[in-house]
Amino acid sequence: MNREETPSNPTKSPKSFRRLGCLGWITVCVSIILALIVCAAGVFFYIIWFKETVIIKSYSPNHAHAIEVVERGENAGFFGPSTVRIKYEKEHFETSIHNDGMSLNDTNVSVKWSNNEKAIITLDGDEQIPEVIEFNRYHKKDNDAFKVAHKNLGYITFKKSYSPNRKNIIEYRAVTYSLGSSQKDKTSPIRVYYGKAGTELTQFKEIPVSSEEDFDYYESSWINDTKVDIKVEEETDGGPAIVEQLTIDFNE
Repeated sequence: MNREETPSNPTKSPKSFRRLGCLGWITVCVSIILALIVCAAGVFFYIIWFKETVIIKSYSPNHAHAIEVVERGENAGFFGPSTVRIKYEKEHFETSIHNDGMSLNDTNVSVKWSNNEKAIITLDGDEQIPEVIEFNRYHKKDNDAFKVAHKNLGYITFKKSYSPNRKNIIEYRAVTYSLGSSQKDKTSPIRVYYGKAGTELTQFKEIPVSSEEDFDYYESSWINDTKVDIKVEEETDGGPAIVEQLTIDFNE
């Protein structure tokens, strides 16, 4: 009579399966954790670099065309300037706005249409001179619909000073050209506008310009809320030298 085959040890198989089951669960858990990390990293980088937030969408007078300005990503607070993309149909122009690490809103962008085919886009931030972009729908094939324009922006504020109780204010303004322009105005006087804080300033006094004074040397010394002494200095070989002094009395 043939010897019956000895059956395999019944206790080994379940243990092997249990052992394999534990390894499988560990593998599944590790895979899930890695997948979550990859997804979280992907979402993070998408939000920081690629997410588009509409700042403004402007339509031509006949509503046939639209220019959309978006902020790409939310990296301003982490990495400095905000990336901005100006879009029209399939074309776009990309630049940046330095806004002191703050997110952008519709006060940082303006779109003014000259007609149904042309517009001027102005980008502004707390830490930069405004940048002007010209849009022309009827551009040539070898040109872009958007291009940087160098324009005289008129008198732009470069420094402010409030009275002790912040009731009144003075603003130093100089003739300024848009961002990227190599032009500088060396003849127009500096204007010191003054008035009640929070209102549109219309009164001003002028400081003649005889050289390219450094704006850092404009000093305001408030005597009280309605009177301020202004001193203008420029750097010389012997140190700072006063080139202009004036007093503004808000009651006069």
